[in-house]
Amino acid sequence: SVAEDDSLSLEMPDEAADADEIGLQAFDDGINDDGDMNGKLDLARGYVDMGEIDMARSLLDEVVTRGNDDQQAEARSMLESLA
Repeated sequence: SVAEDDSLSLEMPDEAADADEIGLQAFDDGINDDGDMNGKLDLARGYVDMGEIDMARSLLDEVVTRGNDDQQAEARSMLESLA
C-alpha cells in the first residue's frame, strides 16, 4: 500500500489567494504608455471580479479619457454599473 504524503497535496496555500491580484498588478505595470485601452478594459473587469472597485475605476477613468469612442462608451457603462 502507498502511504499518504502531505507534500503532494493539491490544495493551494493561503498565500495563493492573492496571486491573481499580484498577477493583475504585474499586467497593469506592463501596459505600454501609448495605450492599450482594450487591455485596460480587460484588467478593469478582472479587478471588478476580485472586488477591487477602486482599481477598476482608476483604469476605467483612464479609458474614458484616452480610449476611442467604443472603448469610452464601454468604460462609461462599466463605471455606471459600479455606482
